[in-house]
Amino acid sequence: MVFFDDSGYRRYVANTFTSLHYHVIFSTKNRESRIHQDIEHRVWSYVGGIARENGVKALLVGGIENHEHEIDYKEEYVFG
Repeated sequence: MVFFDDSGYRRYVANTFTSLHYHVIFSTKNRESRIHQDIEHRVWSYVGGIARENGVKALLVGGIENHEHEIDYKEEYVFG
């Protein structure tokens, strides 16, 4: 970001880059086996879509019958 001070000199504002990784785990209700192999691909795609809609990249999504794991990535530039 660039701006000019009162004397006309060009000034730069410092910025910060933030990179965050999250390990998120979701469980089925009462840890019941609800995510069967015939639907798990649809579930993982759905979870990845939710992350994408919220500005997060789902790097890995997977799990077993009663829970799923996600590795999510979020980056931002903060100008100040």
